[in-house]
Amino acid sequence: MYIIDHRVNNKLFLKTVGPMCNDACHRLGIVMIVKVMAAMETNPFTTRIESLINVSTGQCAEPEVRDHLTHVREIGISALSERKTAVIIDAMYAVQHWSFHKDETFGDIAQRYKKNLLNDIPDGTTIVHFCCDRYDQLGLKSSEQQHRYNRSRPARQFEISDQFKAPDPQEFFSLSANKAGFLNYLCETWCQEEIKGPSIRASQLYLGGGFKEETKSVLVTDGRVTEVADLESSQQEADTRVILHSVYSFQHEAVNRVVIHANDTDVIVMAIYYAASLLKYLPELWVRTSLDNYLAIHEIAAALGPTTCISLPFVHSLSGRDTTSYPYFTGKKTWFNKAKETNISSLEDYAEGGAEASKQITDDLIAQSKQLMIAVYSNKCDNLVGSSLTNVRVHKFLNSKSTLLKLLPPTDSAFEQHLS
Repeated sequence: MYIIDHRVNNKLFLKTVGPMCNDACHRLGIVMIVKVMAAMETNPFTTRIESLINVSTGQCAEPEVRDHLTHVREIGISALSERKTAVIIDAMYAVQHWSFHKDETFGDIAQRYKKNLLNDIPDGTTIVHFCCDRYDQLGLKSSEQQHRYNRSRPARQFEISDQFKAPDPQEFFSLSANKAGFLNYLCETWCQEEIKGPSIRASQLYLGGGFKEETKSVLVTDGRVTEVADLESSQQEADTRVILHSVYSFQHEAVNRVVIHANDTDVIVMAIYYAASLLKYLPELWVRTSLDNYLAIHEIAAALGPTTCISLPFVHSLSGRDTTSYPYFTGKKTWFNKAKETNISSLEDYAEGGAEASKQITDDLIAQSKQLMIAVYSNKCDNLVGSSLTNVRVHKFLNSKSTLLKLLPPTDSAFEQHLS
């Protein structure tokens, strides 16, 4: 939110630049200021200033305008830097982004990754959490990997050591054992290096989920490695682990801003849920989905309201996520839009019950869930409200040109199994 001083506003001009434009000066109103500033601000946590161009008109700001806008931005950046911040990183999101370089050894990779961890963060940040997935043999991630990378010949398991050159990343990461070994190597290497010679110093690096010991979580800082009992967890997914670390930073480290680095829909949905529950008093909660793209989760949660936020994971699970079955070829946007148009009061009551509730699946809950799925698979002109899923399935089969059966909604019995 920018507040423009009226004296600055009165002085602002844009100069038209381009082969089809005159050099006439145009007074810039408050609406145009917002457009210019929106064009320059994609990352709210950096002081880097790009060229000031109004993307809707092609107009470039004159030097005087640039100076005034830059000053206003610096005021905002100054306010941002005053907040105590924790950065929570989904480890595999970061690993896939940083990847391997040609002829790079694993030792080089560990050093480069640590440098990235401590530098790819908002100015003034000293708290960084590195949250890993678990790839245990019988775990969820291993099963997912087997399904995703199903191949005729088995993938190769690589030895990981400081002096060994890293192989092709696509081949390497196609095997869960390689991922598990690599994450364990990173965590152990950073711990051992800090004990031998402090390199992190005042920064606090939390590592969780990557060690061979399932529940081990540590704090690495100023030459010491300390186990953190409050972060010990058997969670298989980094998606849920980042939430645990976010809540920990808010409750134990008194941060007033949390920035999560992840691009998984599950993380975004859970972040919105917790922004309306355990983290509702946290002033700022962000999710960084790419280098310069940030989602202001605290603002999204405030706009949606607590009831919608708390019921969101239920709708998200019905539509399919990492640990549930999913209806084929139905988008998240459709599910969320239909949820707003459909009576899902029982779903909302179920979600708002919290961990203390009995979580009993009632007849009303089943009925409303079915009606939501029917709404997702049908149009208003179909007049299928109140029908059974089996009838909708027959209707879609008879009125569709496609022969793909997986495009049809499930039967009632299949849906109830999905719901349970």
